[in-house]
Amino acid sequence: MPKNIFALSPGRAGSMTFVHACTGIENYTSAHESLVNRVGSARLAYPENHIEADNRLVWHLGQLAQKYDEHDVLYVHLRRDPEKVALSHLKRWNEFEFSAGVMPAFANGIVMREKPWPADERLEVARFYVQTVIANTEEFLKTRPHIDVQLEDGGVSFNNFLDRMSATGDLDAVRTAWASVKNDHSFSREIHATNRLSRRIARRLSRMTSR
Repeated sequence: MPKNIFALSPGRAGSMTFVHACTGIENYTSAHESLVNRVGSARLAYPENHIEADNRLVWHLGQLAQKYDEHDVLYVHLRRDPEKVALSHLKRWNEFEFSAGVMPAFANGIVMREKPWPADERLEVARFYVQTVIANTEEFLKTRPHIDVQLEDGGVSFNNFLDRMSATGDLDAVRTAWASVKNDHSFSREIHATNRLSRRIARRLSRMTSR
């Protein structure tokens, strides 16, 4: 049974739905982008027996390898039709053009461009982003334990994932949750707060028992 599970994707591929479902798994904690605002060693300081879904981890693959290659780890490659992913990113880019967003960062930082992209060119940029992330992820996973989970296969690959990681709990409820798409930020904030509280309690208990 892996100690750490990392779900990698370009985003807009079911990562929040994945965490929503995994919150029902009893032998693991789970979180969505819980350390995205950290730097240095704190960026990858995940607890054991934890599932993390974070599309920005594809930019930290070397550091993930350095820290976790010698540990029991399983990578999940979240899959969705790439064109649907690109279109979803385009919609989000057009509606929420904030500097911390993945698409603005990629479109004007990784692709070096100072001016805003014209509307008729943005889909091609989104496609290029998705292609880049998928290629990086596939190459990284060639030599590491992983499983693909398809958003659109009716739950078949998600069931395989539950078997692979020896999930416990009400697995029927977990499967039902996987079939219910979650992509709102209020849900993300809620699960972040829950997991931060759980980790604080765990640290306090650890300090008390070590005295």
